[in-house]
Amino acid sequence: MTARVIVNAVKTAIKTEAQAIWGEDDKQWIPNLVKRYCELESQETGKTIKTVQRRSQILTALGENGNPTLETAARLAACVGGEFQLAFQRTEIKRF
Repeated sequence: MTARVIVNAVKTAIKTEAQAIWGEDDKQWIPNLVKRYCELESQETGKTIKTVQRRSQILTALGENGNPTLETAARLAACVGGEFQLAFQRTEIKRF
């Protein structure tokens, strides 16, 4: 599985959950997701983050060619009640 496939699956899952929570209409789930994202970021950073500061970033990240950072994706997942469980496995290569 490629990184692009994984990213697209994560973005799709976040959008699907957001639509299940706030409705399928873009005018409902997008503003609510952005608002919740800003609330979480404000709590984490101790700074007031306004929706106007993050709306385009979030729309770009969730867009067809979007490539959200891990931090952004983790916050977006948290907004819809999700969390990331990452695993790293090292593969040894034998040298002859």
